[in-house]
Amino acid sequence: MITSWEWSPQTETIGVLHEAHYIATSFYKISGFNLLPLNSKNLDPSVMEFPDLDFKAIPRFWKRVINISETSFPIRDTELIDDTQNLLKEAGLLKRPDTAILEKTWGKAEQEIVKTVGNIKEIIIYPTNLISRSMFNLPTKFPATVEFYLNSRENIYGIAETPNTQGRKKQESLGYI
Repeated sequence: MITSWEWSPQTETIGVLHEAHYIATSFYKISGFNLLPLNSKNLDPSVMEFPDLDFKAIPRFWKRVINISETSFPIRDTELIDDTQNLLKEAGLLKRPDTAILEKTWGKAEQEIVKTVGNIKEIIIYPTNLISRSMFNLPTKFPATVEFYLNSRENIYGIAETPNTQGRKKQESLGYI
């Protein structure tokens, strides 16, 4: 297996910051997604959820998330990570998702997915309770390490569908297709 599953309060926080980036840059709006508060129980693929917290308590939060890179998950603004993590912790939102069934299912399909996608040396899945659906990094070099944020309510099809859906939406928003 070339897949590892990693969760920590920091990876959860970084996922929230990446999702905030898509909100701040209007990517979701331009791409036709609707935004609702977290846990709205809406499974419509055009709906994105985001924690309804006082992000204005973090100085220049929305301006700072605009500068987050879409090509990799590391975020250099450690103060932004720490402040956001504290906000999520105070709200009681930093809980490890239960992924036992999903990991077992992924293990059965991993080789077929890797063969279909091709040229992947490693897959890192960050399970999450806080971001919408799935989100992945956009590799710039191959063979690539692909990093996925996978919402715990998703299934294995969410992983396989993510590159196609988000990649197409990104290309459309940039005017490539």
